Amino acid sequence: MKKKSILFIVCLMATVFSKAQTDTVTIFYPGFTNQCCSANSTPYFCFNDPVTCSTPCGCNTSTNTQTFMNTVPAGKVVTKVSVYYYTMNCGGAAASILNGLALTTAPVDSGSCLCSSLSSAWSITASSSNVYPCGIPGYNYGTGATETFFVNFIGEVCISQAKIVLTYTNTPTGTTPTVTINASQDTVCSGTTVTLTASGANTYTWSTGASTNSIAVSPVNSNTYTVIGTDITGACINMATQAIYVEGININATQGFICGGPSSVTLTASGANTYTWNTSATTNNIVVTPSVTTTYSVAGTGTMTGCTSLSAITTITVSPNPAPITSFTLTQDTAPHTWDAYAGYPSDITNASWSWGDGTSTIGLYPSHIYATPGSYNVCVTVTVTTGCSATYCQSDSVYRLANNSVYSNMVYVNVLHHNQATGIKQFTNSNGRVNIYPNPNNGNFIIETNSTAKQTIQIYDVTGKLVLSQTINGKTNIDASSLNEGVYNISIQNSDFRINKRLVIVR
Repeated sequence: MKKKSILFIVCLMATVFSKAQTDTVTIFYPGFTNQCCSANSTPYFCFNDPVTCSTPCGCNTSTNTQTFMNTVPAGKVVTKVSVYYYTMNCGGAAASILNGLALTTAPVDSGSCLCSSLSSAWSITASSSNVYPCGIPGYNYGTGATETFFVNFIGEVCISQAKIVLTYTNTPTGTTPTVTINASQDTVCSGTTVTLTASGANTYTWSTGASTNSIAVSPVNSNTYTVIGTDITGACINMATQAIYVEGININATQGFICGGPSSVTLTASGANTYTWNTSATTNNIVVTPSVTTTYSVAGTGTMTGCTSLSAITTITVSPNPAPITSFTLTQDTAPHTWDAYAGYPSDITNASWSWGDGTSTIGLYPSHIYATPGSYNVCVTVTVTTGCSATYCQSDSVYRLANNSVYSNMVYVNVLHHNQATGIKQFTNSNGRVNIYPNPNNGNFIIETNSTAKQTIQIYDVTGKLVLSQTINGKTNIDASSLNEGVYNISIQNSDFRINKRLVIVR
C-alpha cells in the first residue's frame, strides 16, 4: 500500500509542478483536397453526410486523414491536445482522432453553407481537449516521427484549416504502463470468435466499451480493436491496438452506373482462393453488359483459413435515358476584365461542376471565378440530371488573361449567368435616367452620380442573387461597400421614373 501511495504522489507532483509549453501544427484542408469555394479570399473544402448531397459543394466524403511531423522537443512529453477548427458556419460537428486516440467531438455553429453568403469566415467555432498528465497514448516522439490526424465531419461542415495545439512538459516521473494485446488468432472466417487479452496495466477500457482485461469478439469484417490501459495511480495511461483480418471477397467494378443503355463493365473479385459467379463463370474477373439494373454475386473459399462460404455482391445501375445536353456561351462583358457565361442547362438538372482550366473547379449552377495568373484557359461544365446521367461541355481557349501594367489588369472575372439574364452595363427602362459609377472597378468605395434630383434606392446583389447592400441616394453619393468580398456584383438603381442595372467590380 505504501508503494502505491508514493507512486501516486510522485506522478501528481510531476503534473502540477512541470512547466507546460505549447507548440502549434496547422493542417490546411484545401491543400489536401480539391478546393470547393472561397470566403474572404480564403479557400475552404466542404464535407457532407451522404444523405445531404444537394448542397452548393456537392456530395463529398465526410472523413479525412492527414499526417504531420512531430514538433515536440526531445525529452518532453505531450500531455494535452487542443484542436481548433476554422469553418464556415455550417451545421454539424467535427470528431478528431490523433494516432488512434479519440478526442472530444466538437460542435460547429449552424448557418448557411453558401460560399457567397458567409460573414464570419475566420471564426474559431469549436475546440477539443483531453488531458493526460503522464503523456497522451500513441504519440510518436523523435525527429522525423509522423503523427496521424483523422477527422470525421458530422453533418455539413466547410473547413479551411485545423490548428492542433500540443501542450508538453518534462517527462513525469510516474510510470506509463506498457500495454499489449494477445489475440487467440488474427486471421479468421467471418463470425468466428476471437479472444483478446490485454496486459501491462491496472485497468482497461476497450473500443468495444468493455472494461475487463479479456474480451471475446466475433467480427464480420476486418477490424482493429483498441484498449487503453491505466496504471494504479489512475493518471498515467497508454494504449495498444490489435488488427483482426476477416477473410472475404471484394468486387471492383470499372463503373457502377451506366447511362443510356447497355455498356460493358468488368467485375474483378479478389481476396479468395476460388470464385463462382451467379453468371456461372469461375474466373476472378468477368465482363458483363447489363441492359437493366442488375446485381451480381460471387462465392468462394478462403486462401489462409479455408473459409468455405465467402461471398460478395455488387449492383450495376443502368439508366435507359440518354446523356443530357448542356452548353454555354461565353461573351466579354462591358464591365472591365469580365466575361459572362450564359449556361444552357437541362430542365431536370440536379448539379453542375465548373472546371476553370487553372486547376480549380466550383460546384454550383451560377458560380463566379477569378483568374489571377496570365494565360489562356479552357472552361468546362459537367452537369448531372435526375436520372443520374451526366455530360460535359467545354470551350477551348475561351478565356484570356493578359499580362500588362494596368492597375486593374491583375484579375479577370467570369460570372455564370442564367441564359435569359440581361447583359451589359446599361439597361434603361426610361431614357430620363442616367447613372455614372466611378471608379469601377474599385476597392469597395465608389461614387454613384445620377442626373435625377429625386431620391433613389440602390440595391447591390451578389452573383447568387442575394441582396448584400441597400441604400438611398440623391444625386452624387459616396458609397461604402468595403465590407463586401472581392468579386463582381449587380447594382439596381431605381425611382418612380426609371430603373438602371449596372455591374460593379470590387478588387483589392
